[in-house]
Amino acid sequence: MIIDGVPHEVGHATEGGYVLVRPGRDGLSVQISHHDLARRLSEDVEIRRDHYAPHGAANTDAACLSRLGGRQMDVIRRRKAYVQAFLDMEAAGKLSRTDAALYAAMGRMTRAANEIVRGEAGYTGDRKCHVPPSPRTLRRWVRDFERGGGLPALIDGRNRSGRHGSHFPPEARAILAAVAAGYGDPLRPTKEEIHRRVVRAFTSRNDELRAAGDPELPVPSRKATGQAIARLDPFEIDVKRLGQAAALRKHRAVSAGLAPTRLLERVEIDEWLVDLLTLISDMGLGDLLDESGIGDRAKTERLWLSVAIDATSRCIVAMKLDKSPTAATALRTLELVTLDKGPWADAVGALSPWDMHGTPELVVTDCGAAYKSAEFRAACHDLRIAVERAPAGTPWMRPYIERVFRSIGTDLLARLTGRTFGNVLERGDADIEAPAALTADDLGRALIRWVVDVYYNRPHAGLAGRTPLQVWRALSADDQFGVIPPPDARLRRLVFGVRLSRVPQSGGVSVMGVRYQSRELAAWRVRNPGRTLEVRWSPEDLGRIEADFGAGWDGVPAADPRFRGVTAAAWELVVRRVRASGLRSAAAAGVAVNEALEEIDRINDDACRAARVTSRNWTTEALGRAEARLFTGFPALPAEAADARAGDILAGGFVAGGEPRAGRQGGPGRAGGWRLREADDE
Repeated sequence: MIIDGVPHEVGHATEGGYVLVRPGRDGLSVQISHHDLARRLSEDVEIRRDHYAPHGAANTDAACLSRLGGRQMDVIRRRKAYVQAFLDMEAAGKLSRTDAALYAAMGRMTRAANEIVRGEAGYTGDRKCHVPPSPRTLRRWVRDFERGGGLPALIDGRNRSGRHGSHFPPEARAILAAVAAGYGDPLRPTKEEIHRRVVRAFTSRNDELRAAGDPELPVPSRKATGQAIARLDPFEIDVKRLGQAAALRKHRAVSAGLAPTRLLERVEIDEWLVDLLTLISDMGLGDLLDESGIGDRAKTERLWLSVAIDATSRCIVAMKLDKSPTAATALRTLELVTLDKGPWADAVGALSPWDMHGTPELVVTDCGAAYKSAEFRAACHDLRIAVERAPAGTPWMRPYIERVFRSIGTDLLARLTGRTFGNVLERGDADIEAPAALTADDLGRALIRWVVDVYYNRPHAGLAGRTPLQVWRALSADDQFGVIPPPDARLRRLVFGVRLSRVPQSGGVSVMGVRYQSRELAAWRVRNPGRTLEVRWSPEDLGRIEADFGAGWDGVPAADPRFRGVTAAAWELVVRRVRASGLRSAAAAGVAVNEALEEIDRINDDACRAARVTSRNWTTEALGRAEARLFTGFPALPAEAADARAGDILAGGFVAGGEPRAGRQGGPGRAGGWRLREADDE
């Protein structure tokens, strides 16, 4: 018995199994149970019966008849038929083993052997024994068969006969091998070119031998040259002809691959450079570039598409278009994995849902700087997501995301011909910035429609013909694994929120023109006058921010409850509309804002249509630029007294001994009407 390549002998049986002894190891033994032996018989254990018997030691290589070829089995079948016919006739007393008796009975034995061969079920070969053996040969077959060799004893050595070496002399073999080695060249010569070199080399050498009076060397044929090339190391040849990286890809062994079973068990994230100019040329619209005059502008429009895909269902769970692959793009892509993207699908008119979201168990990326950033690593840590980075230059370690990019390039872009990019190119007299912006916007809209309506509903070969949508629905059912829920609103603000520093004022903290106030914030301002407060702001919901009060983070609501659920894109659209209306007074601006907030659901839909995949990355710098652009010169909105009273712990009270601040109106019943005594006033 051989276990894991180590021979064992059966020492003795026990109630639960066997005690196995290793031969030549001073009696070293191991105990194995019946259950363990039965389990390991499938692959780890090999049992050799009659290993020490004389007839078992002979014919060891031929012991397994299944390894023999068809011609050898035919030979064994006919010999066995003669042996059986002889033994039957001998048992009936019809012949003896002398040469004369065998010669006389050979005709009858041949007919009996033919009947035996024809009677074998399932045999489709030649059913006749054409050439009978000699008496001496037949006696040898019978003797070997009777000695316990059985069918393996009837095997001959014909398969080892013949000359297996080369017919060329040593010098010819050396010349042929040297020239054939030239096949491994970066210039990639063909086999025909190598054969011409072989002929020239042998012709030159034969001229020398002829001049010296020596016999000439035989010139190899094309077949001989091809065989010499085939004997070369394939990997070494591919390294020389294709390069090491290509050779590794070609010869790398492929196993069964990954087999995830749960939704979001493995999410692969990667980026793809979308060169719009190349795409336009590939679509056959290159002749319009010169006519439209936007070819130079298209060259600068290189977009990066960041995509996240669930390896189990092959569902694309996040997409983000950006002009450069930054840490903010990677972080936003991860956040989109946890968000319901149904509003995006509705905004572009998709017919299928895009509600696939949750918290991944494992995120697999490459070694790009964006994924090694502290922000991305911190977000994965806080969400308890494991991170795995594939080595550089190994796309096969992220097979699902790489296949998606190929599908986008071959399927989606073919559908865009003449409908999106073609229309943009034909606008030769349009605004210089409009074509590029519209092209990116159209690409984002087309990406969503293709993913939701085409990709999700197309049978996938890797899913046994099912669609990604069907697999997601099946695995997200109540009786299946489901998904890990996405982070709640507070954790989302802390993990993905924009990091800001604000100095609280009497009205609280203002971000993007929205005022946030709470009792805790007002109390912190009293205890820490003039100090900077760290806050986290989420563009997905302006109704609340998180503030670090020292003892921990706490939520601070917006003073106006109507901002609950409002996105930054919707609020930005409101402010743009108010500015475009030309209102200058705070009262008029306040009325316009109030009217817009009453229709915030519709404005949210408009903002979603405007943002889509190409929405901005809300970083600290981007937020600062937006505030400066939107609210510089914007009339201050009048604050309602009710908001101030609700948000200030000092509302309705005053400090004895304090004096009213000059230029302020109102009494002790209004927040801010009296000031606190500062330290230098004491």
